Amino acid sequence: NTLSTTTYAGANFSGFNYVVPANQSKVITVKADLTTYQDLGVTATGKAFQLALVPDYDGTTSGVQLPITATGAQSGATSVIAVGNFTATSDTAGTTTPLTLEANGTTTQVAAVTGQVRANEFVLYRVKLAIAWASDAPSGASSPNAAQTIAKFTIQNMANAGGYVATVFAVNFSISTTISNTADRVLTIYKDSLSTASLGTTTFITGATIAKVMGNTNFVDGNMTNVEISSGSSKTFFVTLDTTDAASTKSLSITIPNSHVSMAVSGTGATRYGILWGDGVSGSTTIVGNDRQLPLAQKTLTY
Repeated sequence: NTLSTTTYAGANFSGFNYVVPANQSKVITVKADLTTYQDLGVTATGKAFQLALVPDYDGTTSGVQLPITATGAQSGATSVIAVGNFTATSDTAGTTTPLTLEANGTTTQVAAVTGQVRANEFVLYRVKLAIAWASDAPSGASSPNAAQTIAKFTIQNMANAGGYVATVFAVNFSISTTISNTADRVLTIYKDSLSTASLGTTTFITGATIAKVMGNTNFVDGNMTNVEISSGSSKTFFVTLDTTDAASTKSLSITIPNSHVSMAVSGTGATRYGILWGDGVSGSTTIVGNDRQLPLAQKTLTY
């Protein structure tokens, strides 16, 4: 509407009759057409948005225009939310500023202004991924093998309005184990089946406990083959490891983390993310903790 600016969008609903019985509450659902990110006035995906009931829905007009007006069914009296229920900021002209926006990394989000009634923030991408262990992911009692499947998981590109493709650039694994190597042992990642070309490999060095030396893998964009997943489709991934050294009573646990510090022979490492992916616009991004998908619950193999 006319209250929208280049930093925030305003919506003003009026003229409808919504009855809330005495001593009861109602839930109001707000929906928006977000088919294209360009329609929201941003130049790329990966931007954060947040709905708020603000203390003054028209910051360009002097005074305070409160957001909710209600009329008593029996008394006919009309009232608005009391000013004290919100906190607004004022400029030198005496008008109130309805929203404060701040930069947050690659996103723009509503600042936490005390008193605003705010919804949860959401970040807009063209695609949304779902990650889960496969129903037949290995766990429990197992036997050592030169190419043992130690993990099996799926990544789904949820159906989206534009039919956009998701690209997976890298996947990382956090491994804890009591196995010690007598020779270099290789971890390999595949998609679709074990008979396909590998997507990437990493080697655990001789004489080291995997968990202490390289239990956290170090895959980044460029050292793992990209995997494209079409809208509404999923891909199955397999992880194999040479567990020849797994003696009786040894164990190995694996998960896909939100993030971890990758380990190297020297004991130094860098932050690596469980899933590195892109939607074709934002470049590479990660599955963040707010998605509530990672880390996956650990799967443990016993020998």
